[in-house]
Amino acid sequence: ILSRVRRENPVRGIEMLRAEWKNESAQHRAELLTCLEISLSVADEDFLEEVRGGDRSSTVRDEALRLLRMIPESRILRLFAETLKKHLHYRRLLGWAVDPIAYSEEFKKLGINEVSESDSDYILRQMAQFMPLSFWCEFFDCDSETAAQRMRKSPPFSKHIYLTDTILGYKDRDWAYHVLKDERVLQSPDLMQLVPLLSVE
Repeated sequence: ILSRVRRENPVRGIEMLRAEWKNESAQHRAELLTCLEISLSVADEDFLEEVRGGDRSSTVRDEALRLLRMIPESRILRLFAETLKKHLHYRRLLGWAVDPIAYSEEFKKLGINEVSESDSDYILRQMAQFMPLSFWCEFFDCDSETAAQRMRKSPPFSKHIYLTDTILGYKDRDWAYHVLKDERVLQSPDLMQLVPLLSVE
């Protein structure tokens, strides 16, 4: 029922969820949250932040955080964007460079893991993994096709970043299309996962 309502009237879906929220078990709350992927938008942010900040179940809090990191306009991704612009740099001749960044309690609350106190690459890579194509267009100051091609050919943290998951998470047809236009990638089973995102045309 919630999935159907989310397709027809996303705001009504949130209202339904709020009304029944306290009556549901932790397992059911986590399952119901997954329905918010349907028509997920910044309008869902306040509810998800309430859940992330106050639910008794860590599973439910983690699911709310996962959804928040799928909303390009969310406060979390805006913070990630500001941090990346400050500490990650791209120069055409020299490639990528990273300014040191300290791990913080705020990063921990946002689901950023820590390897060591000085591993700036690891901190920034986790943030970069969540960023939508629109961020990279702004970062490189270019159109979506150029940004997609640049991120395919020379992404930051290239040995460790896995952008296929990001594209699938956002169900970004344009990003998938721009990546798959290059016939050389069709030899990659990893990138072939993107094909179902394409329109028939």
